[in-house]
Amino acid sequence: MAMSSMKRLLDLPLVSSTCYLVSVVYCNMKESHPRVKPFCEVAETGVKTIASVAATGAAPIIVKFQPQIAGANQLMCKYLDKTEEAFPVLQQLGICASNWKVAGSNPVNARGDTTPLGP
Repeated sequence: MAMSSMKRLLDLPLVSSTCYLVSVVYCNMKESHPRVKPFCEVAETGVKTIASVAATGAAPIIVKFQPQIAGANQLMCKYLDKTEEAFPVLQQLGICASNWKVAGSNPVNARGDTTPLGP
């Protein structure tokens, strides 16, 4: 079976560490700002519901277009190979990503420091 281009993209250290950072900041923000937490939970529930409905509705279309999807996946893998070759930094965490440690309840804010964002 061919490798999924999406899995390969998400497995790149730069991409996976960025996703992790966003997740940690979001969770810390949600926990440290009680007024925001209910809105985040409603949004999460909505996204889960929409994704579930979309997946169920899209299943017949995905089956119908499987050959085209497989071709697009192969093409994407080919371009990922070329991109990884041209930009080897994508395979490294790099200095910035390795410093993205979020300790305790100090989320990294948009400025890149751990100064509290507000009450």
